[in-house]
Amino acid sequence: MLSSAEGPWQGILLAEFGAGPVEVLDEAPLQHHLLVQLDHDTRFEWGNNGHLETVELKPGQMSFYPAFKPFTARNPQTYGFLLVALEPKSLLCSTQGMVEANHLEFTTQNAVDDPLVRGAALALREEIAAGYPGGRWYGEALAEMLAVHLVRHYTTEAPLLRPNDGGLAPNQLKRALEFIHANLAADTSLQSVANEVGLSPFHFARQFKRATGLAPHQYLIQQRVERAKELLVHSLASVAEVAQQVGFCDQSHFARHFRRLFGMTPKAFRQRSGRRKIVPQTA
Repeated sequence: MLSSAEGPWQGILLAEFGAGPVEVLDEAPLQHHLLVQLDHDTRFEWGNNGHLETVELKPGQMSFYPAFKPFTARNPQTYGFLLVALEPKSLLCSTQGMVEANHLEFTTQNAVDDPLVRGAALALREEIAAGYPGGRWYGEALAEMLAVHLVRHYTTEAPLLRPNDGGLAPNQLKRALEFIHANLAADTSLQSVANEVGLSPFHFARQFKRATGLAPHQYLIQQRVERAKELLVHSLASVAEVAQQVGFCDQSHFARHFRRLFGMTPKAFRQRSGRRKIVPQTA
């Protein structure tokens, strides 16, 4: 019914499924699967190694099926649910630098009340329905948060988490800001910015917000709009061309963020500010 497969996110996928029968026979997912039940109770058979048990799943509850662990599930009449799939390699990158355990073994979960997972899945669904206004970093930031959450709560042994409360050092913040501004219109990943300062994406995002008061994706949008203001006044580019030049996927997303930050449309801002006329030089 809905999918982020064609969207900008990497390392995470969200899909919404409607009602219908489900049968999975001794299959192992290639990604970590989080399933969030939507509006109806459902009951299904689940198990592995030939042993099945009945699971009752209520709206809002989640199930977690780790990558590469085979399981069987049968449900003659399932109802709507959200699937969040996380790439194992991306998950390991997200937790690099905070997890000292050499090997993480995740545990299967069924019918768990987990507000963080539920909230993240619903937020991802809303983001897709709105046309990805938060861009690439929004989904990837939620993927980082989910990765750390899974490591902390759904492993066979609690990992040793390194304390990291010092925030970004001044030189780290400077490098991060320079990288963001140098790649303002590019489709860069959160991982690439974190690499610039030698941190995992999760730690970088948390400490960046502590230093600036904004999440990385919020700061990126703010700076894109600030740059767009300059172009609207000092260039002859159309509003659509300005949106593309500063990295927005289309004019409507640009206009939505511009109005949110400045209370008017880009066109109204240009008219009020008075675009400086650029006269071509003659030989």
